[in-house]
Amino acid sequence: MNRRSIARTFLALVAGLTIGSAAAQQASVSAVLPPLPMPIPALARWEMSIDGIAVASFTDLVVISSVAAPLPEGPVGVSAIVIPAHVCTVALRRQLTRNIEISSWHELVVFGDPNMRKSFSLTGHDTLGRPQVRYYVTDGYPIKHEIDGLRAGASEVPYENVTFTCEFIQRVSV
Repeated sequence: MNRRSIARTFLALVAGLTIGSAAAQQASVSAVLPPLPMPIPALARWEMSIDGIAVASFTDLVVISSVAAPLPEGPVGVSAIVIPAHVCTVALRRQLTRNIEISSWHELVVFGDPNMRKSFSLTGHDTLGRPQVRYYVTDGYPIKHEIDGLRAGASEVPYENVTFTCEFIQRVSV
């Protein structure tokens, strides 16, 4: 079928009309429209892995954001200074655990360690533990680490919130 006959078939199916050839009349909607992608089921946890080793698990991916900034304009024919043209942020949340890996990593950032940047993957798992969605984060590091809900005698659960900045975020297949 060419584009014109597909368009005519679609219009015929939508309008309930019988237009065109017998082949166009016998075509189904599935021949005209692509199938809808399956939605991702509810996610139970997010796993952070560095070099294939799980280092932390989070209950919430609060935000994952990559925003392109406009490049500076210059005279025609003059190449602009190369600057990062984007801002990438990942914010995660989990109940406070005894694991101090993320806190130690943040300390490296505070003290200016040159090895503070690490690439990692974030994998969202469903309630059965099956991976459903994955992001690869390039050269990320924790710029904000906060604990909330630490009150003496309170029945609230304390939470750890971590915000990362990075060079690049890419959604990859699972």
